[in-house]
Amino acid sequence: GTIDDMLLRAIEAHNQGRLQEAVDIYSKIIEAVPKEQKTILAVITKHRGMAYFAMNKLDQALNDFETSIQADPKSFRTYYYKGIVYAIQKKYKEAVDCYSKSLSLNEFQAHANFRRAIAYYELQEYEKAMNDLDVALKLGLNPDECKGLQEKLVKHFGMGM
Repeated sequence: GTIDDMLLRAIEAHNQGRLQEAVDIYSKIIEAVPKEQKTILAVITKHRGMAYFAMNKLDQALNDFETSIQADPKSFRTYYYKGIVYAIQKKYKEAVDCYSKSLSLNEFQAHANFRRAIAYYELQEYEKAMNDLDVALKLGLNPDECKGLQEKLVKHFGMGM
């Protein structure tokens, strides 16, 4: 079928949790799309990366996110997803770098600030964690999501916030 048809099938499979099927179709699309169509390739490799991520194939996910970023360096979401993978791998410094890059492209991301706060906490950079948490809350992050990190930081600083 056409690339549009294939993409619809891939997204449907992806949404229904048939991840390997989704990956196979995304891969066929990537092979079919001319290399100079960077925008399309960026989107498809990002989607395939998310499918790999859902399958817990973190190295493949990272590779796809990196390929996607090379095709579209302005995609703040792809940097954010890449940061999440690094955080799961406990590579917090790399995670911070990805979240920071994402935020430099779009500063209005509560979750990117929140996840960077967690990474900073793991790196024992408590002031920075606190600042990011404040920003995340100002940007409308659900305070319930922050409670765990907030309590840890309060304990660390030994004072109320």
